[in-house]
Amino acid sequence: MLCQTMASHCKTLWQLQNRTEFFILRHGQTAWNKESRLQGQTEVSLDSTGRQQAGDAAQLLVDQNIRLIVSSPLSRALDTANIIADVLNIPVKTDAAFIERGFGALEGQHLVGIMPDRPQGLGLAYSTDLYDDAEPWNAVCARVLGATDKWLGEIGNGRILFVGHYAVMCAFSQQLCGEVQVIRNAEPYRFIPGDYAWDLTRITATND
Repeated sequence: MLCQTMASHCKTLWQLQNRTEFFILRHGQTAWNKESRLQGQTEVSLDSTGRQQAGDAAQLLVDQNIRLIVSSPLSRALDTANIIADVLNIPVKTDAAFIERGFGALEGQHLVGIMPDRPQGLGLAYSTDLYDDAEPWNAVCARVLGATDKWLGEIGNGRILFVGHYAVMCAFSQQLCGEVQVIRNAEPYRFIPGDYAWDLTRITATND
């Protein structure tokens, strides 16, 4: 399990009050993902690959006792959530707390131009050294984990799938595990509460 080796690198982890197993999923692919452009809070729709990825993810999540999907309101996340919800026959609710991080004037730019040494731009999502018009990283973490705690306290029986964006996925893994885990488009993961850190496991066709 990924988080078991990460926790030693973090001095303080976010302590959720509601320690209930849950799932996370980054939205399916968009044209800007394929072009390596920074999306942020700009509306960019799923492409055909992204829709297929969402359908594939849904099949991996059958029989996981998921009773609710909570999604970012941005269309690439919400469309991903709705595709999965149609397969699982469960409701979808939106919550702006799971929207992508705002990157200000950087949105729409190619990642290689922003970070020439890291053209995939993975570290940009959780950088604490951005322009003043970008959303502060600690604010992203606070809204994501605060809303997660609220929803987990309301679900009762069953599990929740949270559908969001790369920075949202980074907030989950950094704050609950101690280190950012690279989570690709439409790959579902399960969080299970541990003694201190949370255990993070990718859902594949070979596990339950």
